[in-house]
Amino acid sequence: MQATLENKITVSLYAKYKNYILPVVVFVFAVWVVKDYFVSGIQLWLGLIAAPFVFRIKHPGKTSYWYAALALLFLVAYYFLPIYLLLFLSVGCLFFFSIESQFGKIGILPFLFLICISPALNYFVNVFTFSVRLELSKCAALILNNVGFAVENKGSYFIMPDGYSFSVDSACMGLNMFNTGLSMVLLLVAFSEKNTKKEAGIFSLLFVFLIAVVLLILANLLRIVAIVLLRAEPETIGHDLIGMASLILYILLPSYFVISFLNKKFWKPKAEKSISSNPSFRINILIALSLGLCILFTYVTVKNSIAEKVKDKKLIGMVMPGFKKQFKDDGVLEFSKEDVVIYIKPAHRALSSDHPPAMCWQGSGFQITEIEEAAYGNFTVLKAVLKRDSLVQYTAWWYDNGNNKTNSQLEWRFSRGEPYRIINITTKDKKALDELCSFYIKQKLF
Repeated sequence: MQATLENKITVSLYAKYKNYILPVVVFVFAVWVVKDYFVSGIQLWLGLIAAPFVFRIKHPGKTSYWYAALALLFLVAYYFLPIYLLLFLSVGCLFFFSIESQFGKIGILPFLFLICISPALNYFVNVFTFSVRLELSKCAALILNNVGFAVENKGSYFIMPDGYSFSVDSACMGLNMFNTGLSMVLLLVAFSEKNTKKEAGIFSLLFVFLIAVVLLILANLLRIVAIVLLRAEPETIGHDLIGMASLILYILLPSYFVISFLNKKFWKPKAEKSISSNPSFRINILIALSLGLCILFTYVTVKNSIAEKVKDKKLIGMVMPGFKKQFKDDGVLEFSKEDVVIYIKPAHRALSSDHPPAMCWQGSGFQITEIEEAAYGNFTVLKAVLKRDSLVQYTAWWYDNGNNKTNSQLEWRFSRGEPYRIINITTKDKKALDELCSFYIKQKLF
């Protein structure tokens, strides 16, 4: 009698929760595959908090194979073009398919949210908007000068009227509000859909994101103006309050009104009820298992291929008289002597991710400040000051293919012929850095 009762309870629990089995298994698998991709930060924690609001079943019982197809498409792209973002999107779409196959359609919001919390967005903003950031600083200085507050701008830092040098921290210059701002705008869309029981179309979502990007750029400009005007040093209450106020006043508030307008004029009412058309539980498991095995095979194959591949053959025989030569595990070539270190980073092609020094130095625990452009002959390089505790160093970098030097991401990524490599020179003496830059900028290194 007791055994029969236990069996009934087991069967009842299985019937109640069986739809959760596949999504949970796929989620654990996905986390394992991309565990090294995520870096702990505000965008990750924001994603975990906001996930329940974004992941809503919009059409219960409706079957969709779009995410399964996208998972396969991103996986094939990753095999031929091993960019980790593609693998991340593939396992993310597999997880979305597992949800839709068991509960119903969840729409496009989770996919957009996946991009918002991805480190790839932070990488894109930090790498491809560098010229935009420098222009924002110039515009901030112009605004301050026009209102009677005379300041001189030199890249990421400002010289105040009394001669005081004020550096805008890398978070402001890096437009790091992009991750947070876009994620919160997406949350506003999710809340608006839930409260009004309407659905946003793809064009409405794209328009909202376009407006959000414009607002984010404007917010960062006004934030820099306020920080310089009030001399709100990094890691102070005033600095943080300015950031929060900028996010609310210049991004979230205008986005709220834009979303409300689009909701009333263009969004369609959600269907009251959907008819169940889910295939069997076994078919869903078969599709998910097949995709999961393909992802695992591709992931291992690509990983082993990258590990065995010679990073850059031209660096093997390269020498610099007077310097000690050493290769790092990631293929980066290091030349060092006394207080000078020169890093030469392997060649990369158009769509691959490079190792921008500004990001690498921050990853090594340095605060990068006073970023500016400096001309040496016919070429322009980027310079910055590195600080960690009491240690202060001076660094400069550029992209070099032997015939040309540039700091333009578009130029080096889409040029033909010899690929570009990063040259990064770091010293403890500012004058020594200038001398080394003047010398090596004229050399044909490859």
